[in-house]
Amino acid sequence: MSFGLSVLALLAAGGGPGSDPGRVMEIFMRAVQRSDTSAALDMVSSEAYGMIDSLLDADPERLCWLADGFGVTIEPGDLDGMGPRGFLGAVLSSPALAGMLAMASWHVSGSTEEDGEAVVSIDYRILGSTGVMQVLMVMEDGRWRLDDYFGGAPLR
Repeated sequence: MSFGLSVLALLAAGGGPGSDPGRVMEIFMRAVQRSDTSAALDMVSSEAYGMIDSLLDADPERLCWLADGFGVTIEPGDLDGMGPRGFLGAVLSSPALAGMLAMASWHVSGSTEEDGEAVVSIDYRILGSTGVMQVLMVMEDGRWRLDDYFGGAPLR
């Protein structure tokens, strides 16, 4: 993806307090689908990076287990020196995740906002299974950013 298109995607995802967190989630998912990892990583909150960083130190096995839920195999020994952005980049750019997304259909089915936080619901269907993931988004630096997810990961 060209630099110009990446910038446009980020601007569209930015928005202020009146922007739609569901639309930001759609832009994130599309960035992941087209392997624009840099744009997707820029839509993640600093708190989420902090959570990954603490798991890198305290519980690397759990972090690898979480990645496995998205079809991405990372061994604890592979985490040395990776850092939170490197870990998330490895997950988002994984051929396994790209393959899973190619087989899946999904749509944002709703969102609720309150006090600088939003919960976005994503209905998905993959390999005959259906489910709902909910993503917590936070307003950070005037933009909605992904903070955490709830519910089962699609391959769990």
